[in-house]
Amino acid sequence: MKLLPARLNDKPHYVFHPVRALRRARYGGPSDDGRHAVASLAWGLDLEVHATEAIGYTILTTGVFDPCVSETLHRLIDPGDVVVDVGANVGYLTSLAAARAGSAGEVHAFEPHPGVYALLQANVARWGSAGVAGVTTHQVALSDHEGTAELNAGARFHENMGLASLSAAPGAAGADDELVPVTVQRLDDVIGDRSVGLLKIDVEGHEPEVLRGAVGLLQSGRVRDLVFEDHDPYPDASTRLVEEAGYQLFALSNDLFGVTVEGPTERGEMSAWPGPSYLATRDPERALARMRPRGWQIEGIGPALPWGARRDR
Repeated sequence: MKLLPARLNDKPHYVFHPVRALRRARYGGPSDDGRHAVASLAWGLDLEVHATEAIGYTILTTGVFDPCVSETLHRLIDPGDVVVDVGANVGYLTSLAAARAGSAGEVHAFEPHPGVYALLQANVARWGSAGVAGVTTHQVALSDHEGTAELNAGARFHENMGLASLSAAPGAAGADDELVPVTVQRLDDVIGDRSVGLLKIDVEGHEPEVLRGAVGLLQSGRVRDLVFEDHDPYPDASTRLVEEAGYQLFALSNDLFGVTVEGPTERGEMSAWPGPSYLATRDPERALARMRPRGWQIEGIGPALPWGARRDR
C-alpha cells in the first residue's frame, strides 16, 4: 500500500520523525569539512562517524542506515553466531552483528581502506565492555585470489566512503581518483573450517569475486544465511554462484511498514543507493519464519506516528 511518494515510502527512517528534521538542520548535509561525531544506535552501542559524509550523516540524523539490510540482520542473527561483515566501513552493521550475536558470538569485519579501517578499529574499541560479541577486524580486501590490488576510492571519497571498489576496469581510473594499494585474501583461507551463521557482503560490484573466494564455505553449507548487494538483473554471476552452491534465493526490499521478501524473479526496480540486496539461505523455512512478520523490530526505524510508535532516538 503506497501512502507516500515512492522515494519516502521505502525510507521509513525519514518519515514523521520531527526531531530528525532538527538533526538534519544541525549537521547541514554531506560535505568535506571532516567533522566527526558519535551516534547512539538503537541496539545500545555508540558509533563514531564522519558527520558530513553521506553514510555518517544519515546515521547521525536518522539513527539508521539501509533499514532493509539492518532489519534483515537483526532478525536472522542468533546469539552465539559467527558473523562475517565484508565491506564493514566504519562498523555500523558490525555493531548490529556484535549486539545480536552477544557475548558468546564472534564477528569478523573486513575493511581495506586504511582511513576507514582506523575508524572501524576505534569503534570496535568502544564496545569492548558492552557485553557484545568479540570483533576481529581485518584490513584486507576479499576476492577470489591472494595478493595485492588497487582499491579505487574515487574522486569524491570524502562525500561517500562506501563507494570504494576493486571492480573498476584496468586503466579506467580518473585523474582525480584515489587509488589505494591493499592486501587481498580469500574468505575460505581466513575462516578455515568454521561455520558462519550470517555472511554479509557489500563491496560495490566485487561481490562475485568475494563469493568465488568463499566457494568452499558455500558448497559445504557452512554459511547458513548470506545477505549480499547486487545491482544486476537476475540471474547474474553472484546469484548463479549461490544457487549452484545449494542456496535458496530471495529478493529483499522494504516499504514504510517493514521488509518484504520475494522470489528473485519478482524483484522490481530498486533504488541505486544504498543498494538492492538478496538473501540466500540454506534454511529457507527458518529464514521465512523470521522475515515474513510485518513491522520493524529495530526500534526507531518505522514512522513515529501519534498512536504510539517507538520513541525517536
